[in-house]
Amino acid sequence: MRGGGLRVGNRLWLHHADNPASLASDDVYSLLRDRKGRMWVGTFGGGLDLALPDGKGGYIFRHFFNDSYGQKRIRMLVEDRNGWIGAATSDGVFIFRPERLLADEQAYYHYNRQNGNLRSNEIRHLLQDRNGNLWIAEAGAGFSICKPGDDYARLRFSHYGVSDGLVNDMIQAFAEDSKGNIWITTEYGVSCFDVSSKTFLNYFLSMQMLQNVYNETSALALPDGRILMGSNDGVTVVDPSRVNTDRRIPYVTFTDLRLNGVSAGSSGTERLFEKSLPYTSSVQLDYSQHSFTVYFSTLDYSAIVPPRFTYQLQGYDKGWSVPSVLPWGTYKNLPPGTYKLHVKACNSFGQWGDDYTTLEIVIVPPFWRTGWAFVIYLFLLGSLMYVAWRVVRRMDDLRNKVKVEKELTEYKLRFFTHISHEFRTPLTLIQVALDKMHQVKVIPKEMVSSVRMMDKSARRMSRLVNQLLEFRKMQEKKPVLSLEEADVIAFLHEIYLNFKEVAESKRMDFRFLPSVPSYKMFLDKEKLDKIVYNLLSNAFKYTPSGGKVDFSVQVDETIHQLVIRVVDTGVGIPKEKREQLFKHYMQNSLSGDSMGIGLYLVHELVQVHKGTVVYEECRGGGSAFIVTLPADVSVYDKKDFLIPESALLHEEELRHRLSPVMPLCTTAIIRASFFMNVVMNLSAVSI
Repeated sequence: MRGGGLRVGNRLWLHHADNPASLASDDVYSLLRDRKGRMWVGTFGGGLDLALPDGKGGYIFRHFFNDSYGQKRIRMLVEDRNGWIGAATSDGVFIFRPERLLADEQAYYHYNRQNGNLRSNEIRHLLQDRNGNLWIAEAGAGFSICKPGDDYARLRFSHYGVSDGLVNDMIQAFAEDSKGNIWITTEYGVSCFDVSSKTFLNYFLSMQMLQNVYNETSALALPDGRILMGSNDGVTVVDPSRVNTDRRIPYVTFTDLRLNGVSAGSSGTERLFEKSLPYTSSVQLDYSQHSFTVYFSTLDYSAIVPPRFTYQLQGYDKGWSVPSVLPWGTYKNLPPGTYKLHVKACNSFGQWGDDYTTLEIVIVPPFWRTGWAFVIYLFLLGSLMYVAWRVVRRMDDLRNKVKVEKELTEYKLRFFTHISHEFRTPLTLIQVALDKMHQVKVIPKEMVSSVRMMDKSARRMSRLVNQLLEFRKMQEKKPVLSLEEADVIAFLHEIYLNFKEVAESKRMDFRFLPSVPSYKMFLDKEKLDKIVYNLLSNAFKYTPSGGKVDFSVQVDETIHQLVIRVVDTGVGIPKEKREQLFKHYMQNSLSGDSMGIGLYLVHELVQVHKGTVVYEECRGGGSAFIVTLPADVSVYDKKDFLIPESALLHEEELRHRLSPVMPLCTTAIIRASFFMNVVMNLSAVSI
């Protein structure tokens, strides 16, 4: 009795914890009397017991299979025709010969899921049929069949489950009918396995659900051929010879298509097909309707056993679905495309036909994923690539132009540098000769104008040469300051006087506007001369005759700054070119006449002098360049100040040493005359 011990006649045998010879457990699930009359007791929780007479009319019990929790849970004992006994446990199947087990408690064969022979360790029932095959009920995994013969050491198993046509994988018991077919009870439904065709015939023998739920190890074949099956609601008696065996394969019909739970063919919704779904072969859906459920049926409501369906969406599924009694298939988030839904059903024997019902489902892609859209994408991509190619090509052309321009500028500078070095000594000799001529008190009246013109031209040539050499020096390395204390107002006034005659010749209003009559500060005369000379030269160059140029100098002693402002009424600078005003290699493109390297040179020299230069637009037209220089000596380094032995004084010393060398002047003047003409012509060319 389950939970009540073992009753033999009028005596009851129970488990006693203090008596090791008592029954192993009160839950007795199976009793087996072997061919030698020995009584084996299978308990659920205590393992296997052998009842041995104690010589006093009672029994003592010897215990086996109690090493693990699964071994102790025995549900079924069965003896084959060769005297081997099989035990169904929660740890697989144990098979042994009684004599060997009595001699050695480990003398048995063990088959379970861990050693790869079975698909479940929970064994509910064992049966040996008339052909000697051993049937093993694997809970949740169907059942296995093996034919041991005389050797249980190397058994081979064949497995069957729901995918093969079984009604349910939770098998409870087996029973063999008079034809050799095996009736299988499960937790829901009954299957009859045809041994010859290896097919299943499935039944639900009652309209009451509990009568279709069967108990484990509760099946028995009666001598008259009937089979008893124990269920949760009594016993079911089946006569296999009178059971209907209709083997026709049912035909599947599509009954409904639902989108978001709403039938696509119902009233009040947009109809997707003109005819009803059973008469429709193709359905077209919008791209937003990519999730749907398709219902189908065999339309056979007379069958007690519900049909099982399997389906496959061609173009999406890799294979057929697991057979199920659920009459629908659901798909979500399908990509646009054309699909074919194939559905078929099996009969109560579990037999499937080769024919299936097909419904074509077309999900229309959105416009941005249509063929025309991809044509537009390709066109746009090609256009973009063409524009990118044009931009890259143009940038490459510009890069090449800049490279060529740099090389040309480099060649120009080299050429002018060589010329400048050649000009410098003759110009120095000419300047010395002119200084000597100025020292003569009496100069012929007709020579005064010529001598003055020669003096101005020589000085202008010297500035151009020095400017070229300074620019070249800036390219090779950063120029250094040579600061000396001087009266900046007087120094700038001398530059003003050099341009006074040019202003008179062009009838221009040229004014020098200092804020103080005199102011001493440390400055680099050579660099300041180049800065102011370039600014005034540009002002006179781009201011037409009759215009106005103001050269103002302001000293702010509170903040120790010198501000030089050159304002003209000339053509001004276009707005789009002001950002490039002080940039290197960009000067040649600023205007048609070009501004040369003058403003770039001004910018670099002002920065060397720790100052700033900016451009401002005048309201009435023209330009204003403002140079700000520090008057505080603390902003400079010690190395920035001129020392007496500096090499920067060599040129001035050279002029004094050459003063007595007058006989050479005539030759130098003749030698320089050709170069003067060249430079005078080149001075009009942008460099």
